[in-house]
Amino acid sequence: MKSMAENKLFLDTNIILDFLLARKGELKEIENVFNYASDGIIECYISESVLATCLYFLEKEKRKNIMGMIRNIWPVLKVLPFEHNILYSSIELFSDLEDGLLFFLAQFHKMDFFITRNIKDFKSAPLSLPVVLTPEQFINLYK
Repeated sequence: MKSMAENKLFLDTNIILDFLLARKGELKEIENVFNYASDGIIECYISESVLATCLYFLEKEKRKNIMGMIRNIWPVLKVLPFEHNILYSSIELFSDLEDGLLFFLAQFHKMDFFITRNIKDFKSAPLSLPVVLTPEQFINLYK
């Protein structure tokens, strides 16, 4: 198994929104993921679409200083570009096509883990990297 410093995590949209909106659930574990990224222990990635979706939901929530919220976490996030051939992956295996798109984008970019709170939506994911985990499962893996 890789040391924690070698791990690249793709963060699902719900992880970013849970953190920014301080939603209950696995907030402490999500904070730990962001702290590990801030300390350079892990690398966290999102897609351009995750950023756009977060902006949409933050506006819908009528949050103030949306760009300040995003800019606050921006230093620990890296953005994966969309690749044309991702659309030829088996995205339709997923009941939610966006989940499939994000999973295969993470796979294309060789992420080690796909971190999401909606793990049930990924039961159709191929048994390969990235490994789909909740924030709590990821944190417990390294305790």
